[in-house]
Amino acid sequence: MFYKIAENFQVKIDTSKLKDIPTIFQQSTEDRKTRPVWIKHTRFTRAGDWAFVSFLENPYMIYPELCNDIVDKISYLSDNKINKSKEDIRFIRTEGDLIPHHDGTRHSCINIGLELSDSATTTFSINNSFDDYDCIPPNITGFNIKQGEIYILDVKNVHAVHQISTEPRYLATLSFMEPYSYLLNIFNP
Repeated sequence: MFYKIAENFQVKIDTSKLKDIPTIFQQSTEDRKTRPVWIKHTRFTRAGDWAFVSFLENPYMIYPELCNDIVDKISYLSDNKINKSKEDIRFIRTEGDLIPHHDGTRHSCINIGLELSDSATTTFSINNSFDDYDCIPPNITGFNIKQGEIYILDVKNVHAVHQISTEPRYLATLSFMEPYSYLLNIFNP
């Protein structure tokens, strides 16, 4: 489900730059490849409110040193078994509670806590079932990623995000089509 591979990774960034980047909705055909842009996905919460998860395309255009540091750190931690480029990095911004779901475009990922990353808690179903969230008590486990921590995640497993602050949460992420077990074998042989 999730596994911490590092902590105390220095990730100092000016998040005020993130607030000035334009946002487009997922369905938009607007250009995404030549500039930084947030791509916003909307979700309903269990309470019927809106929640949002946005992916920042091309963060390396704003934070080239940080993106290079991230790929270098992942390469080092994986004993050079993972070699991604700075262009593979996306930032994530979550706002509100994301209901239980599994990702449709990736199987696993590496998430790096940026500023305010601890403003939400990520939970996973123990049995990879949506029903686990309806049990009393819920049959889930979770973690709160802190700035500078690096986790691998099984995002094909049912998971949710609970916002514990009014501030949005920011993460850097690398996506993989390989299963979580592939990453786990690299980082925890």
